[in-house]
Amino acid sequence: MLEISAATLSKMRAGAEASFSERLLRFVRARLPDRCHGNEHVEIERALERAQSWEIAGERERAQFVVLWFLHGPDLDRAPWAREILTSPHRRGTRAQRLMERTIRDAMVSGSKLAGGGAGG
Repeated sequence: MLEISAATLSKMRAGAEASFSERLLRFVRARLPDRCHGNEHVEIERALERAQSWEIAGERERAQFVVLWFLHGPDLDRAPWAREILTSPHRRGTRAQRLMERTIRDAMVSGSKLAGGGAGG
């Protein structure tokens, strides 16, 4: 039987988290270049910490939260509409998914480039 020590497991988790942050960094720089100002790595780490504080787990959900952070800014979870979703007792879908759905719906209403309805979309 294979046994993995707690120290080894901790190192593996740290490596996976670093890889995740690096993938997010590449994604943000490639897909949201107008939101990049040279401090993306720091902003990603801050966004991931904030996602954790809301108990948003899983790579997909955390990645959604990071993208939303770059779209809405670091006060994302302080906005009334976002806070309502994040504190809602209803669990239909993940909170990050519900934030993303709201962002897309709002973009569609406004004809934003995000929804593919604006200039260059």
